[in-house]
Amino acid sequence: MGLHIRLEVQVHHVDPEAWQRTFNESIILLQRFPAPLMRFEACKIGGFYRYQTTTEIFCSRGSEAEHWRISGDRTSGCRAESFKLYRYLHTYLPDPSALGFDWRSRNVDVLWASDENVTFPTGSGSELFGDKTQGYPYHYALLAVGILLENRFPGRCFVHGDFDRESAQHVLTWVNSVLGVDFDIPVCLDSERLYTRLAGLFEDQQLLIGRFKGLFLGPLQESMHVLVKCSDPDELYKYLLQQLRHYSSMSQPRVYRLLSAYFKETLAIDSLIDLVLSTPEFKADLNTSLENLLEMVCRHAITIDSAPPETQSCIDSALLLEKFVRLKPEMRLKFEDIISAHKKMRMDAFSSANTLLPEKEVDKKTQDPIYIGNQNDICQGESYLVDQIENHRKAAELESPEIIAEALGYYIGEALTDLQSKFNMSDLDYFRKLIIKGAQQNTIVLSREAWESIDCVEDIRLVKALAILILLNERGFNFSRWRIYLLEQKNLWPCFFKGANVGNAH
Repeated sequence: MGLHIRLEVQVHHVDPEAWQRTFNESIILLQRFPAPLMRFEACKIGGFYRYQTTTEIFCSRGSEAEHWRISGDRTSGCRAESFKLYRYLHTYLPDPSALGFDWRSRNVDVLWASDENVTFPTGSGSELFGDKTQGYPYHYALLAVGILLENRFPGRCFVHGDFDRESAQHVLTWVNSVLGVDFDIPVCLDSERLYTRLAGLFEDQQLLIGRFKGLFLGPLQESMHVLVKCSDPDELYKYLLQQLRHYSSMSQPRVYRLLSAYFKETLAIDSLIDLVLSTPEFKADLNTSLENLLEMVCRHAITIDSAPPETQSCIDSALLLEKFVRLKPEMRLKFEDIISAHKKMRMDAFSSANTLLPEKEVDKKTQDPIYIGNQNDICQGESYLVDQIENHRKAAELESPEIIAEALGYYIGEALTDLQSKFNMSDLDYFRKLIIKGAQQNTIVLSREAWESIDCVEDIRLVKALAILILLNERGFNFSRWRIYLLEQKNLWPCFFKGANVGNAH
């Protein structure tokens, strides 16, 4: 489990020269990102690996394997899995002879998928991104690159993953501002554009609907609006019936959301009732299923006598009652109670709204003829990214870090006393090697700058304390977090050394 960014590209069918130009644009985006991006690297030192992060994100410059690689950002300190993008398209092709491939040879939309894969967010391209970002700030840098590639290579590339319209719109605003372009939001968030493209790829309506649902990242209600508007009603009914058969009860939240979305778009009570009666699991407990269905219908579309027609969905409560009583006459009183309770709730809510409704503010965007919609785009887009970075930075901070550093120092001081016979020597290089060995054994990853600071410590007492801290095979979440935070923050070392009773930091 985790949060992903996925990017699929038909690398065989993209112009290699256009790809290189777009690669250069991706570099601009990464360099302009509001926090320094970083990558993970492993360096071999004295037979052991040192794991570190660096803001030098460009690799193999000037070679056929030139690429950038990122796994987090320096400001928040958050990192997850690595993502990379190569300058040369042929790097993605398995056969060396592909250097001369004809990218114009085929015309298949990247959104197409085989019948058995229509519900999965994969297409007919190569997956260039697909790992986990855990939603850390570099997630948005990767989304920006995905937006760039999808717009530069329409039909050949699409970006997908764990993002919604709000975040994508902010990132899009930032990309457009930085590059001076007018790109579209990813197609997986544009319901009508997505459905139109897919309709040209799938003749089978069930495959078309399944593919649309598998790719669309927007709200359920919006997807249902497009399906009701664009698909064949009988085919949509068939699809919904197939989906409902995966569930055992009308009371399950996903069932409620699905039927609610369909009802709000169609007001088709008869179709709803038919769906319930045609689902064996729901029909087996028909009394409960009808109660749940009536509750849902009343919540969305029951009339109240004193409210204006334009403020409510027009379904007459008497007609609604008779439809349900026809199915279960013995439940008339129960159905009447449900309808009466919802009419009262709607009446109370309507009265309350009339009493408390504030004066409507004038929307300057629509009322002011001199309003310029894009004048603050770069501020709006970038401020969102800055907020995300800052929120993650604050979440990673420790409360009372000086106290924690001193407590860790005290703990290490006790260990030094217990291990005095083994740590009594004065060989500085020996303890430096212990630091390197312990870091590999415990998979400690620090910034390159933090390692350089550790390497510069000359006081053997302090090197011993750092060696024990790094050697401790303690996997607890809090200890691991505290250790990394302390090693990264050189300004906390005096507190640590004070607690360890080994002198002051040099």
